[in-house]
Amino acid sequence: MISAQTASASDMCLHLSACNDAYLYNFQMFLAYVLMLIVMTFNVWLVVSVIIGAGIGHLVAGFFSLNSSDAKDEQGHDKSCERVRLLV
Repeated sequence: MISAQTASASDMCLHLSACNDAYLYNFQMFLAYVLMLIVMTFNVWLVVSVIIGAGIGHLVAGFFSLNSSDAKDEQGHDKSCERVRLLV
């Protein structure tokens, strides 16, 4: 049986996760438009810098995503919400 405290902690975790996803998506879109404007200047060195930065970012993000595979438990649930459940 699930207590009211566990349900509220789970709801709070989902709400925080949704807010974080929205903020990160907005930041990603902002950066994408800024990079698009940089490329549209048709300055060769700026375009090369954007391409090199995108490659390095992809390499770094891929490295961290491989290391974060243990962030899910056996059922596939995110372990980051466990801290919220323990605090309530």
